[in-house]
Amino acid sequence: MFLIGFTGAQSINLKAKRMKSLDLGDHKGQLLTGDVSFEQSGSRVYCDRAEYDPQNETLKGAGNVRIVNTEGATVTGMILHYDNRRQQARVEGNVILKEGTLTLKAPWLEYNTQSKIGWYGGGGFIQDKETYLKSRRGRYDPNRKKLFFRGTVILETDDYLIQTDTLIYETDTKTALFSDYTQINTVDEQIILNEGYYKTEQKQGYFTNGFTYVAKNKRILCADTAFLDKENETGIARGRVWLYDSNENWMLYGLKGAYRKNLGYAEMFGDALAVNTQDDSLWLRADSIITEKSTTEDFNTTRGIGHVKMMQGITRTTAHRLTHYERDSTITLRGNPVIWDSASRMSGDSIDIFLKNNKIRYGSLYPNALIVNQENADYFSQIQGDSVYYALDTQQKIELAWVYRNGKSLYYISENNEVNAAFWVSCTNMKFGFLNNKIDRVHFYNKPRGTLYPIDQVPDDRKQLDRFIWDIQNKPTRTSFKPAFKPQLLSAKYRKISSIKPEPTPKSFFWFLKK
Repeated sequence: MFLIGFTGAQSINLKAKRMKSLDLGDHKGQLLTGDVSFEQSGSRVYCDRAEYDPQNETLKGAGNVRIVNTEGATVTGMILHYDNRRQQARVEGNVILKEGTLTLKAPWLEYNTQSKIGWYGGGGFIQDKETYLKSRRGRYDPNRKKLFFRGTVILETDDYLIQTDTLIYETDTKTALFSDYTQINTVDEQIILNEGYYKTEQKQGYFTNGFTYVAKNKRILCADTAFLDKENETGIARGRVWLYDSNENWMLYGLKGAYRKNLGYAEMFGDALAVNTQDDSLWLRADSIITEKSTTEDFNTTRGIGHVKMMQGITRTTAHRLTHYERDSTITLRGNPVIWDSASRMSGDSIDIFLKNNKIRYGSLYPNALIVNQENADYFSQIQGDSVYYALDTQQKIELAWVYRNGKSLYYISENNEVNAAFWVSCTNMKFGFLNNKIDRVHFYNKPRGTLYPIDQVPDDRKQLDRFIWDIQNKPTRTSFKPAFKPQLLSAKYRKISSIKPEPTPKSFFWFLKK
């Protein structure tokens, strides 16, 4: 057994069964054969044959190359290059690194014995129990406590398959960082993002610079940024948030969205817009829109809060608050509520709306109910009372109005499409029928008192009711429901692959997330 010492940056002792001189041009080296080994920085290195240069302090080994450290990790390969001055080793040829349950296979692997930084190239494959990762290049920096993977990175677990170009993992915080386009596929969903991180222990993720989620149940969510908390089943999306649910036929827009799955609660903030995409589409705009699912029954309650506007067909509504109860197809409007059709305005302190076949068909105004019907540019028929029950026809034009208690009305009578008289009446209860937005028939109940005036003889104090208002400028138009932005959907960049596993038995998460 021969012993030879390196005396450079860090001395090492070489062992071998045989040794002879080797001509290296202008100086001599040594050829060692038979159980060649040396120890460096706590690692033991073995090979069948080695050439070393004492002047440059380099060694080239070949045959059954094996490196074993004190923690039990091993590296095997065919060729070893070691530079003692740089304290850097390179293993080439079917390199296999094993540490605990982790196995890395790569064409070559380099390792600095002083900085402890290691890296591989040429395409590597990692398996840790039932988690698999492929990348063109990889590096580990224990000083920064980070693992780096670059170049066609594919990671597969039992739950999902990730495709990206860059993946970083912080071993101390157990955080995975994505700094490039990333595509995550599961059996039932796909997530696409550009940047972000995922805290594996807390199961929390933050994704920015574009985020798209597509579910098999035909739900799509996209936003500029998103925060997801899987453990608590909560999430927040910000910036150009768009949600589409084809099963429920709804689209939602907003600047911020939040949900709590365990409570069945979701809210869209910031000029929120909800669109029902059925044939008789319903549009709802408000400062915020909230949806809550019943914990005992399978139905939703939707609320609009602040500057509420709603549109369906020719019908428009405004209010401060709106509540839609899916269970009985009712809508309540509170806070200066108003309903408009093509020629009528209906208002009250409160308005209830009932839907039939997803269309607004009837409801009630109470108290301080008022209906104003435009006859022409100059004349407005008016009906008021403590409360009014109304009905719309199939075209959503006013068809009937029942006035209860303290009824009053001023309505105009036309002949040959020309207004020629006005009838002022007060009565406890009244019933009005409409045809094409014009009063067509009237019934009075309990002490009616009225006066018919020629149109040019209507007294000034009887030209309008005390509650009269015609604020047509506040009636929402179609442009009132124009989305504030176009959804920023990210499209799939990578061809979806089935698996990178040698065997179809994946069950765990990132190998480095389990450290």
